[in-house]
Amino acid sequence: MQHQVAAHSGDIAPLVAGDGTAAADPLASEIAHLANDSVGFDLTTAGEADLRARIISGVDEVLAALGSYGAGGPAQIGHNKPPEPVDENPPLGPEIESAAHELKDQLTSEVPDARAVGRAGAFLAWAGSVLTAAKSEGGKVFDKTKDLAREYMAKALWGVAGTLGVTFKEEITGALRHIAGSILIWLQHVSF
Repeated sequence: MQHQVAAHSGDIAPLVAGDGTAAADPLASEIAHLANDSVGFDLTTAGEADLRARIISGVDEVLAALGSYGAGGPAQIGHNKPPEPVDENPPLGPEIESAAHELKDQLTSEVPDARAVGRAGAFLAWAGSVLTAAKSEGGKVFDKTKDLAREYMAKALWGVAGTLGVTFKEEITGALRHIAGSILIWLQHVSF
């Protein structure tokens, strides 16, 4: 059932993609497929404006949650903390923020570029699944408290673990998946 739309059209890339890729995430691949492979988009269909408003509302929630950390992400304890090892995976926070701003710009314009909305939506779907996986890993490794799972999520989001006074906002993960789901519905509604 996963990757149904892509597979039906002959695109097997999502079926053979590695687990850590955007193509492996069913929601991200369905969004990408609709955005890239639809013949066109009719933005005059009944209900389109309501669907668009729902996405914008979700984007505002994510930007507000990300903005609570300020421009530099979560603060670190102490002024001379030694640098952490360089992580091979860059933090997702800045990319999520950039994709959210792109979505908001597109969806508040008179004629949004549905393909650009789809690209940003597919990224947010994938980012949400990465944060969910980070939370799961934190829970498996430590299996003690929710705080340690939040540390893993903060590390995935900002590249640094959260510290005292910084609580990872778990609603970001759910909000990303909700936005992506709304984008999928919007694309299904307007594409032909």
